Amino acid sequence: MRRVKIVCKAFKIPISADRLDVLLDHFTMDGQTDYAQFVDSINWRENPTEPCNPEDLACNLQEAVDIPAQHPVAYNKILSILS
Repeated sequence: MRRVKIVCKAFKIPISADRLDVLLDHFTMDGQTDYAQFVDSINWRENPTEPCNPEDLACNLQEAVDIPAQHPVAYNKILSILS
């Protein structure tokens, strides 16, 4: 269910975190979620809900600037160590 929450936040689905938890609990039985019914229930045009809070949506992430430059990997050295 955690992945569903991440996807909903990433796509900025206008649903509050509390309501999302309730819906996921409602459509989950024995650890299996009925995603077809879940998606039908979050159709906000047919099932309107109150506006969500900014923390219910994923923040706009900036491009990462601290990623080190790529260097070629010396696979021969790795394989010789493992052998």
